[in-house]
Amino acid sequence: MATTRKTAPKSVSKPGPKAARPKTARRKTPAAPVTGPDIAAPEPAPDADVKAPDPVAGAVESSIDDQIRRKALLDEVVQRTGAKKKDARPVIEATLEILGEAIAEGREMNLQPFGRVKYKRSKEDASNRVVVANIRQRKEPDPAAAAAQEAVAEPGD
Repeated sequence: MATTRKTAPKSVSKPGPKAARPKTARRKTPAAPVTGPDIAAPEPAPDADVKAPDPVAGAVESSIDDQIRRKALLDEVVQRTGAKKKDARPVIEATLEILGEAIAEGREMNLQPFGRVKYKRSKEDASNRVVVANIRQRKEPDPAAAAAQEAVAEPGD
């Protein structure tokens, strides 16, 4: 039997007239530092002491140079497979088309070693669709750990 949780209704208050706040004078230009013959301007801190904010843990910084374009993908596939470029091009274009359609439909994909793609949400404007998805990839197994596991599990045990 399923139980339901009873909660008290939230009180909804209508916003009343805004309280009158006293007006304060605003400075339009920043105050000039006070300097004189006996007062020296502060020296800037050395660059070594200035720490930039760390990016989100595990996030990978990317730039336009890091992007894989269609031509680069085609060249890499041709190099790895030894196939002719004219034979590989329609296969890659069809694959990209299928992946694009699946993302547009919000379908989840499990394409190892690429990873598992889990659709989260999307937003459309006049000319673009922005899709937010998580991609989870398996880590490469540690060769030392794999060797140790094989040594422990002997055939015949």
